[in-house]
Amino acid sequence: MSETSASSVLTWRRLAILASIVLVSIAMTGVALDRLERMSAPLPSVLGLRLGARVEDVREARGDEGWTTRVDQTGDLVLERAEERYDFHEGLLVAVDVRLDAAAPDASGRALEVTPASVLARETLPNGARVQLVSRTCPTHAATADLLLGP
Repeated sequence: MSETSASSVLTWRRLAILASIVLVSIAMTGVALDRLERMSAPLPSVLGLRLGARVEDVREARGDEGWTTRVDQTGDLVLERAEERYDFHEGLLVAVDVRLDAAAPDASGRALEVTPASVLARETLPNGARVQLVSRTCPTHAATADLLLGP
């Protein structure tokens, strides 16, 4: 093989490698932008509360009277009263299950809202709605989130 021919082959190989690097970089940038867009999507809330809130946040937002506090079979703290239930895993809100009057703002909306981190489900009832917001990443509540997603 001549020197010019060998040099030409090396140049083409370098160009092929460079093109591969550029294509991989473009693909990785697309994946990163998609992930960033999903992470920056607005987090759902119920009654002004978002997953990750503390017990004090719930009591402050919903009033401090009439609560029953217990630890469930998984070791999570449960705060309940009347038509409201809030589950906390390691001190952070991971599930909300409330019955709301039909006129309540959170009672209406899409039946199912899904983010990478949560599922918000609304069920119409005769006198209002049942609204559930559940973490998909909590080890003790991921199965509940999967049930809300259905088959």
